[in-house]
Amino acid sequence: MDSSLASLYDDHSDMQFEHGLDLIKTHLKPQLGQSILDLGCGTVRLATELASLVGSDGRVVGLDSDKGRVELAEKRRESSHTHLTFVEGFVGDVVELGPFDAVFCNFVLHWVPEEDLDSTLQNIKRCLKPGGRLCANITFNTEQLTADLAFLATGRNEESACGMLLRDFHFWKDHCINAGLYVEDASETIDITVIFSTVKSYFDVVKAYTSGAIDATTVDENDMKQFLIESQIRHAG
Repeated sequence: MDSSLASLYDDHSDMQFEHGLDLIKTHLKPQLGQSILDLGCGTVRLATELASLVGSDGRVVGLDSDKGRVELAEKRRESSHTHLTFVEGFVGDVVELGPFDAVFCNFVLHWVPEEDLDSTLQNIKRCLKPGGRLCANITFNTEQLTADLAFLATGRNEESACGMLLRDFHFWKDHCINAGLYVEDASETIDITVIFSTVKSYFDVVKAYTSGAIDATTVDENDMKQFLIESQIRHAG
C-alpha cells in the first residue's frame, strides 16, 4: 500500500479503534511489564495504547504486512515509547519476534486466506509464552454489498479478491481449538452498522481496508450505475 492509501485507511479507522480499545479494556487487560504483539497493527493508534498500559518495562511489537502503514506508524510513535517497535512482515514472522505474553489482533484474521489459516493460528500459538493468550476481533458475514463490489472490481468473489473468510462464529472457535488454542472466552456481536455520508466515502473505505484490492474506480461506468441502482444507493454528491 502506498502512503496515500495508508493515510486513507487511518482516516477511516475510528470503528476499528473503538472496538479494539474495548477489546483491550474488557478482555486483554494488559499488565505492567508484559510483552504484547499487535498483529496487523495498522497505523499506531492501538499499539500506542498497549505501550502505555505495559509501561517502559514491557514490550510491544507492531507487525503489519503493509509498508505504508508501518512507515506511518513509525512517524507517529511517541518518543517516550522506546519499548514500542514496528516491523514490516507477515504472520509467519511472529515466532522469531516472540515470545509474548499475548497476541492482540484487531480485525485482521478474517483477511487470512483459508489455506493459510491453520498455519497462521499455529504460528501465533508458537510465539506465545506458556499461558499466553490470543485476543482478537474478527469480522464475518460481511454485507453482500461489498461482495458484489468486489466481483465488479476484480471479476472474483470477495474471498478470492481480498482473502476475507465469510464464515460463522463457530468456524473461528473450531479453528482456534484445532490449532491448540484453548478458547477461554468468546462472544459474538451482531450487526455492527457503519453509516457513510456519501457513496464515495464507502468506496474509499473498502479500497483502504483491502489495500487497494477492491477499487471502485476500476469498475466500468455502466456496471457501476447498475450496481448503485440494484443496491438502492443514491449518490447525494
